Amino acid sequence: MAQRPSSERILQMATAHWRAAILSAAEAHGVFTVLEEGAATPDEVAERTHVSRRGCRALLDGLVGTGLVELHDGRYSNHPEASAYLVRGREPYLGDYVRVQTAIMSEWTNLAEIVHRGQSPHIVTDVAESSFWEELAPAIAAKARPAAEQAADLLEIPAMEAPRFLDVGGGSGIYATVWLHKHPEARLTQIDWANVNRLARKFLQRQGVGERFDAVDADFHTADFGDAEYDVVVLSNVAHQESPESNVALFRRARRALKPAGTLLINDFVLQDDGEDAPFAYLFHVNMLLHTSAGAVYRRHEYEAWLAEVGFTDVRFAPTATATTLILAR
Repeated sequence: MAQRPSSERILQMATAHWRAAILSAAEAHGVFTVLEEGAATPDEVAERTHVSRRGCRALLDGLVGTGLVELHDGRYSNHPEASAYLVRGREPYLGDYVRVQTAIMSEWTNLAEIVHRGQSPHIVTDVAESSFWEELAPAIAAKARPAAEQAADLLEIPAMEAPRFLDVGGGSGIYATVWLHKHPEARLTQIDWANVNRLARKFLQRQGVGERFDAVDADFHTADFGDAEYDVVVLSNVAHQESPESNVALFRRARRALKPAGTLLINDFVLQDDGEDAPFAYLFHVNMLLHTSAGAVYRRHEYEAWLAEVGFTDVRFAPTATATTLILAR
């Protein structure tokens, strides 16, 4: 007789909000930071974070349950993942991303109805200069940096001659800071909402490369990309917000903006047809149903068809250390 399947995974999924809430509470009170600084008992952590001892003890044990904190001989310490990504003041820091996701967590309770309707009744991503982007853009910068670094290597940016880059929907300016540090003569133009560009300008100034960064305050759906001006056009985490028709239009305008030997760089979630992908990319498709009017996570053959339609003949896909894929089209 076949063994009955375990119910463990279903139980874990049904209580997944516990883990998200525990992570959020720990980040809000700076628990990972004080653990990294040497606090190791509930009393020590409670004193440094100014929370109740009872609450702190429960939270620390909850964190052990998530795997982000370890317990040995009555003393708590960060798991290496928490030390790498959740300690304030240490880069890359994902605490801002945790806060953004926590703020919208309640929206997921309406998923059954949104699946029925095919669209959320409350879409903020289509609103011009929405404050949502001011919160999200800096929060996802740490997630985007590894891809920006890898792309710089694939494009061989240090070997380019006074390159010019266009970042469409560049957000925090993470591609600008990575790439402008790679080449002392490079310049990058970013097109984004005015409120987002204000954050990017400040960020690039702090990074010491602000004088080679130009920000165009505009809706990238209608802004002029130029004609044969850029060595690389970047569309990072943009395609999943758009409909197929919008992506074709963006790719066409990007190709026109490129120099004859230029490259369109796309960084996004890309699914294969056989299901052998990072689980996060599949889950993210549902996130797009909740938060965009027409966005989705698209498959490789769709990108290939869109890029061929607008005239790109050399298309390469490169997986990254995250759940996203780099696409280089010439």
